[in-house]
Amino acid sequence: KKKKKKKKKGGGSHSDHWTFTTTPVLSKAIPGCYIAHNDGDWILGREKAQEEDVAAMERGELPDIAVDPEEMILTVYNATRTRRSYYLTCPCPAVDARGRRLDHGATRDSDGRTTTVTTFVVVLAPLSIMDLCYLRPVGGGGMPDIASHISDAPVGHPAPGVFNPAYVLPFPFAPTERLRRVTCGQAFGGELTHYHPNTFHAVDLQCDVGTPLLAVGSGEVVAARDHCSVSGIHCRNLFEWNSVMIRISVSSLGPYEATSPDSSGSSPRDGQGEGGSTPVGGPNEPSGGKGDVHDKWIYVEYVHIARGSLCVKVGDRVQRGQMICKAGDVGFCPTPHVHLQVHESNHPEAPTVRFGFLSADTPGYYFPEAGLTYELSLTGKSRVCAPSNDPT
Repeated sequence: KKKKKKKKKGGGSHSDHWTFTTTPVLSKAIPGCYIAHNDGDWILGREKAQEEDVAAMERGELPDIAVDPEEMILTVYNATRTRRSYYLTCPCPAVDARGRRLDHGATRDSDGRTTTVTTFVVVLAPLSIMDLCYLRPVGGGGMPDIASHISDAPVGHPAPGVFNPAYVLPFPFAPTERLRRVTCGQAFGGELTHYHPNTFHAVDLQCDVGTPLLAVGSGEVVAARDHCSVSGIHCRNLFEWNSVMIRISVSSLGPYEATSPDSSGSSPRDGQGEGGSTPVGGPNEPSGGKGDVHDKWIYVEYVHIARGSLCVKVGDRVQRGQMICKAGDVGFCPTPHVHLQVHESNHPEAPTVRFGFLSADTPGYYFPEAGLTYELSLTGKSRVCAPSNDPT
């Protein structure tokens, strides 16, 4: 949607206090993505919508997104009375408030073609207008084709700080010659994608495509898909992911046995037979035989897994430490990682719940932080070994 925008009063302003240090996202993990939740140090300006703007929006005279054909300013409008979320993908170069050219990032379509784009992640308060940046089409060409996904943005998670100390997981990796340490790229409440209730308590762990992923507990596979292949930061990838969800017995959570995948990527706990499953336990018993029909269950989801990498299928029973799939870069995924989150229900809109990781140090668990690097162990326990060298 592109048309000449209504000339605004005041020119807008923005606060200089906003930096990536206020959001749990590691900037080098999201190349080509720029975040502005109501503000940002790279945007051109922000202001309240005037009454005439609201009236024009209601009459359909102002779009959600506009590009001024004279100054080539990209603007987003929120003339509603709710917070709104905007994912905008631009194929042409763009310049920020300080005259700096914004970086591009890679995106891959379903045919395997890779291009470079810039994606803006904006959350805008009710009745607000934000000028994002100047667009600079190559060769002074016409209006760029801005792709978008726009939706209402919830105010927050219903219980962001509540933590059940039983929800402590081992890391979903075993160390190998190539994988000794893992960096957290986005933590709880991350402003790239972890600000909705159903993703709030999610963790992005950076790892290479093909890294074996292990079941963090024993239970049953309740959802699985690995047919998608798109990747990168284009907003059209937001709903094209691969994932597996396991209904896990809380009583089965704990350290792994001291075994590790070998250099070929296979695991001593790889399942046998069709789907790679290993049936264990009785029909009403959590896998591994550690619980009963009254045991508590959680739903653990692994997202962005590699195409065709599933070792299990829906209905399979899995054991803690069993290889279930391989990490990938599928979906809205700026760099390869596994997105891990926990729910108490498998309803599509169920909020996430806070969880910790087993620590090799006291007090026994920790909450991951973006930018920190963790050293792996054969038992799934880990410890902070170094901050990322990313300056932001």
